[in-house]
Amino acid sequence: MQTPQAVLLYRLQAIDTHIDKIRARLKAIDTALKDNAEVKAAGAALADAESALKPIEKRAALLDSERLILVSKIESEERRLYGGSIKVPKALSELQEEIAGMQRHASDLQDQTLELMLEIEERAAEIARLRAALAQAEADHAAKHADLIDEKAQLERDLASESAKREQAAAGIDASALKMYDSLRSRIRGAAVALMTGKECTACGVEQTSMVAQQVRQGHQIVYCGNCGRILAGSS
Repeated sequence: MQTPQAVLLYRLQAIDTHIDKIRARLKAIDTALKDNAEVKAAGAALADAESALKPIEKRAALLDSERLILVSKIESEERRLYGGSIKVPKALSELQEEIAGMQRHASDLQDQTLELMLEIEERAAEIARLRAALAQAEADHAAKHADLIDEKAQLERDLASESAKREQAAAGIDASALKMYDSLRSRIRGAAVALMTGKECTACGVEQTSMVAQQVRQGHQIVYCGNCGRILAGSS
């Protein structure tokens, strides 16, 4: 004798209920693992330090680039100065002053770049310290919650197993019945299928009519509780 669709849905519901419990526990564990003030504080301090370093590195790179361009120009002007192409003393004097001014500016740029490089080194050392602090905070957190981490791993294995069972169970159910079950389950947010004992719906406790009770026992069609609207499955 073919198993009634309602009974198959009731069995599927047992699997779904177990899956819901697993997912709820996994969510609670994830919340507990993420809710760590020490790790959050260490991570925020590291992010702030890394963010503060970037504009300093950019500024140092720009200054050094400007200095290199200036050095190249100085070398070019010095070749003109000593190349013999300029004969007028005044022009030579002006060019010497211009080169001297560029050299002073290049020296100033180099000093500024060196100051920034020292600051970058100090900040990089601080970032390394903060990274180590974050790693230690994460290690402490993991050690503190080792039991939760182990439980999570087991629950994830259980979820994979139950999901495979659900897929197998759902394969034997008519698509239309499965669609109605999923819709009811979403709308009721609980049990979509209830057992009928005698003539009574075990979910809401309301006694069904004789005709409804007979249809449930025959199992030829999907029958709903006249009160709560759940699918009724005959108890064996």
